[in-house]
Formats: sequence, structure tokens, C-alpha cells
Amino acid sequence: MFSREYEIVRLLAHDAKRLWPDMVGELVLRAERGYGRGVADLVVLDIDHANLLERRNCGLPPARRAGEAVVLEAVIAKAGEPLETILSAIPMTRSHARRLMSQLADVGLVQVEDGAAFPAWPGAPIAARVVAIEAKLANWRGGAIQADRYLAFADEAYLAMPTERIETLLRHPDRLDGLDLGLIAVSDGECSIAVPAPVVRPRIPAVRRWLDEAEYGELIGSSRQLIRPFPAR
Repeated sequence: MFSREYEIVRLLAHDAKRLWPDMVGELVLRAERGYGRGVADLVVLDIDHANLLERRNCGLPPARRAGEAVVLEAVIAKAGEPLETILSAIPMTRSHARRLMSQLADVGLVQVEDGAAFPAWPGAPIAARVVAIEAKLANWRGGAIQADRYLAFADEAYLAMPTERIETLLRHPDRLDGLDLGLIAVSDGECSIAVPAPVVRPRIPAVRRWLDEAEYGELIGSSRQLIRPFPAR
């Protein structure tokens, strides 16, 4: 039926609007896209155009590196707190965090006033919802491990496999115990969600922020520079 995983991905991309009809913004598809925690076979983005327009109207560039996104996320999460408090919460050396903070201030993404730091815009996300999918022909264990990694940045993660493989997994649901994953069955003609993925908060907000910055840069035609300081699990 399928001889290559990309054949599954192609069918998933074709059926994405039908599989996720409740996405309210612009549905954007990214194949073989990574944000520092694995490379997903397909990422489905629900782009919030109001937030995109607000960010664009501010004239602010995207963060260029993942390390900058880590610092930016800390500023957004702790907006108005003392700069030293924010710096101490960033998982990198103080000198490195301070240098990146300065770079963000230089391009206008961060404002420092009276010893406190603020984002230069409300910080609302461009990607309102993110679904990440791993496609496998047979290796469900490896696929499940990979899909689980994507929950660092995604709201939902799926393992997509040929229908007969999914039917086998459904007969042994304990195999996926402890994993917040959904299952997609793929046949020659269509895809169907066999088990809906639970909606979760991204496990690592800084990785999700990097996704948002990278995708914002791509949407406005800026060059995308992917540097991965997030170690693979």
C-alpha cells in the first residue's frame, strides 16, 4: 500500500483541512520542520491573523536565534519584573543571557525601563494552535517516542500509520500508556483520526516561542535561521 513514509505525509497534507476543520485561522503546513526537539514529518499551524497583523504593524523583526527566543519568552512571562530577576530565571549563564537581552533591546523587541524588562508588544502568539505529526510505516515504538518529543512545542501530537497498524495498536492500548498522543489511520484513499490527541500546554514554552518567532519570520519573508540549543531527549 505505502512504500515510503513521505507518501503518508503527502496524504496527510492533502487531508489536513478535513482532519482539523476547527482551526479558525489560516492553516499553514510545514513538512520536515524542526524547532530543536526533533524534526516532525508534518506540522499543522493555525495562524492567528489578528496577532500576525499586530506584530507586523509594530515593525518588529523576529528573534533570529533560538537563544534569543529563550530570553524573549522569559521577558514575556515575567513582564515588568526586575531585570535581574528575569535574568536569573533564564537557563543559561548570566553573561550570555545579559548579552542576548541586550541584542533584543537593540532591535526593539525588549524594553528595559527603571530596572525592569518588558516585551515591546503584547507577545500574543502568531501560531494559535500547533499540531505535530510523525508518520511511520511500521515502527510504532520509534514513532511514538518521536511524536512525544514534539509536545515540547505542539499543542497536539499524532502518530500516523497505515490503518492495519493502527488497528493493531487499538487492540493493545496499553502500549501507548503515559503518552499524550493521538493516532491517525492512513489508507490508500484517506486519513482518519482514530484517537484524538489530548490538547496539552507545550512542555517547553521557550521552544514554542522559537517556533512562533521562526514562523513569523517566514511568513513575513524574513530569512529563517534555525539554531538548536535545546538538547534532544
